[in-house]
Amino acid sequence: MSSCDSVRARFRTALIRNLAAFCSAVLLALTAAHAQSGSRSVVLPQSTASYFAKRQLCSRPGPPKFDGTWTPSDADIQELESRLSKISKLRTHGFRSGRQIQHPDEYYRQYLGIRVGKRNLIYINAFDSWVATQPPAVLSIWRNTPIIGCDGGDTFWGAVYDPSAGTFSDLEINLSLGGD
Repeated sequence: MSSCDSVRARFRTALIRNLAAFCSAVLLALTAAHAQSGSRSVVLPQSTASYFAKRQLCSRPGPPKFDGTWTPSDADIQELESRLSKISKLRTHGFRSGRQIQHPDEYYRQYLGIRVGKRNLIYINAFDSWVATQPPAVLSIWRNTPIIGCDGGDTFWGAVYDPSAGTFSDLEINLSLGGD
């Protein structure tokens, strides 16, 4: 083998290694992006707080009266989501009391950091997986705009999470025209 053939062979080997490393990096980045975009939860921008400040989300009360907003950290959200199944133990109060949400992890969830007095809380606005069947425009909107449904029963619900105590409260489920 001549020295030119040897250089070509080393060049091809290095090129193949670099190409394989590049393709692996792109595949890893695409997988991470898909996992993030495929997530069923999002922290809403603080600018969306005005939607919730009205205290009435069509057919259910909204979050408690709040004094301001804050942005939950990734750790706050991870902790909330690790405890999400505890929501199924909550029951609604007041009109149509005693209702529950089974499998809260199967819902899409929007989180908004709210300040009530000196406490930082996270309001959870949740809706059923119908969003996954919607056109792409709706699929992108839910990540930045509160989804507010009128009626719909347990298709729409809300709750409050207290990160300092690690507890959920104030479960509210939409009313339903079906009379549930």
